[in-house]
Amino acid sequence: MPFTLIPQAISTHAFTQEQFGANILGNRDRVDEEGTYDDKVEELGVEHIRYPGGSLTEFLFDIESPDRVEVYSEDKGTMEEMLPYSEFMQYAEGAGQSVTVVLPTRTNLGSSVDANGDRYAEIDEDALRGFIKDTLDGEYGAPEIQAFEIGNEYWGAGRMSAVEYGRVASEMSVIVKDEIRSHPDYEEKFTDTDVVVQMGQNYNHSNLSDRYEDMTPEEEVLAFEKDYGIEIEGWRPNYAKINNDLILKEFNTDEEQDSVDGVVAHIYSKAPESMQSRIWDMSQINETGWEEVFGEDLTRYVTEWNQSASTGRFDRANDYGLKNAKELLEIAETFPENHVEAAHVWAVQQNTASDLANLEGSEGLTTTGEMFKMMAESLPGKREVVLGEEDDSLEKEAEDDQSGDEVHAFADESDLALFAFAGEQNEGNMEIDLNGLINSYGAATITRLGVQDGENPGNNNSEVLLEELNAEELIEDGILNVEMKPFEILHITFDETGFTPEFEEMMAEAEAREAGEHITDAVPGDPDWGDWSGTYGVEHGTAAEVDEDVPGTPGTDSDPAVDEDEDLPEDDGFGEVDVDTPDIPDRPEEPEEPTSPEEEEDASYPEEEDDPVAGGADGSCFVATAAYTDPMHPDVCDLRRLRDEHLTNYRTGRAFIAFYWRVGPVLAGHVRGRPVVSAVTRAALAPLIWSVRRFVLK
Repeated sequence: MPFTLIPQAISTHAFTQEQFGANILGNRDRVDEEGTYDDKVEELGVEHIRYPGGSLTEFLFDIESPDRVEVYSEDKGTMEEMLPYSEFMQYAEGAGQSVTVVLPTRTNLGSSVDANGDRYAEIDEDALRGFIKDTLDGEYGAPEIQAFEIGNEYWGAGRMSAVEYGRVASEMSVIVKDEIRSHPDYEEKFTDTDVVVQMGQNYNHSNLSDRYEDMTPEEEVLAFEKDYGIEIEGWRPNYAKINNDLILKEFNTDEEQDSVDGVVAHIYSKAPESMQSRIWDMSQINETGWEEVFGEDLTRYVTEWNQSASTGRFDRANDYGLKNAKELLEIAETFPENHVEAAHVWAVQQNTASDLANLEGSEGLTTTGEMFKMMAESLPGKREVVLGEEDDSLEKEAEDDQSGDEVHAFADESDLALFAFAGEQNEGNMEIDLNGLINSYGAATITRLGVQDGENPGNNNSEVLLEELNAEELIEDGILNVEMKPFEILHITFDETGFTPEFEEMMAEAEAREAGEHITDAVPGDPDWGDWSGTYGVEHGTAAEVDEDVPGTPGTDSDPAVDEDEDLPEDDGFGEVDVDTPDIPDRPEEPEEPTSPEEEEDASYPEEEDDPVAGGADGSCFVATAAYTDPMHPDVCDLRRLRDEHLTNYRTGRAFIAFYWRVGPVLAGHVRGRPVVSAVTRAALAPLIWSVRRFVLK
């Protein structure tokens, strides 16, 4: 039976080239005759680079002497070699690369503290203004400046609390934006240069949970409200949300609020073990008050992203490679509908399990790098096509449950691109019926990405096998038939495509939605921007699959726990960092012992904990989340705990969960957006929640 593609809708927003940028590591990567980074990013199709990288920004980048080569690492007590700012900027200018510059923040605090022990900002304004002015003047080189990013992971390498970061970021944003707007070339060159600040996280130096851990929930709420002056909704604080609130509270003047253009997240996916790790940060931004403070045109930057390379959930030798390549696409698919303006993959040249091009000085790309290259070549300008069976699934791709094969489709007005993934149970070939999408095409290309015979498809160090196949021989009567091995990937493109009339109508509707000509009801896989149930990225898998894959917690990577046997060079690390989970009641265990941030500059989530938003953004507590309009409301959190800690332990409980995944979305549809029905639903749930807290939960 052919793998039939049935279009159901087309996503509102298209991919952009800016979503396929990359990081450069100032203490590792080199350009021109001294290195291979410039060759690698050219091969990858990267046009936007973030300098000087991640946590090393806070320890090695000195804006008063940005061209210094030998830099003393206060954290490691050793001298480090940096790629000088001028050398990088001149390379970027010559190569046509736009640049996001990360500004260090760690040393911008004084010694005086408030009653909670939070320090006040103490910024060398002259030094900051001088650096920004010289950068805009082209003193170091004159590439396009995409953004100035205020610090890197304030909670880790920045060694700040949310309050402290808010104080520093609010002052720095005003200074940077003022220099941009007052520059004589502002109108000509810098009107699109953004100032972006970090979102809040309840990790490490910004971890509020431990401060109140010995209190009852009631005492915790009262103590926190007294300490920080923020009113708590619910029966105990939601510290993941509160860390964002504390940052936003410091932007309390019109000038400060007018100085910020975007908010920064880092995404390190642990899917399929934790499906929602793809969208945890986006959901937190969407559910807190960022747009209320900075306006609805606030953009999103994802300045680090990839599959997590530091979690114990994955085996370095078996769970990356072609599997990582597939996850790259899954993560990127969340960008357009979450209004991500720019994204920078981590990392191009490093010795992680997920790098794109091995170490500095090596040749060629990894399987992950080859996948990124194909994505960067064919996705910008295209919208994702919602495929699948006629079951109103929220999945965007088409999937064969038995083989695990998947097909993802993307299109613009004239071209179509497909990525087809052979599942673990693939029996040697894949047939794809294209007749539901296209009637004709001018030219077609088929590239098969795999590994050489005898190599492990799950290892990023396996030798790449990239084959160009003959489309004329493989496509007959609109059906593509290709030999495949498990985990291999097909990249299929069609130029000058004649789409079916139904497809063309869907494309027109998508374009009209984006243009704001009319508003239609959300369709499966392309939900309304403000609809919590539609945050794309986690609704993959049938009810039975979800039952078997009880979500786990997003973990942290940029300051992560790295496997002890992982061969990492000694010069990677910058500072011991303790990571923690977004707050959930009664965490079952402590996270793995972390090591240094630059050993795996992946950052977003704590390790090996229960999922903080399972059942909210991932939809498993459909009715409760619809009634409370907040997947992180304490009542909804406790219903998830009931599911994860109790129902999943029994066959009847698991059967109920599988059944609820089928009926829950329908019931939630009758509740969402209806205040009276929502109030009645909350009242009906109240006795259940009271009983669960009193007799079931610890």
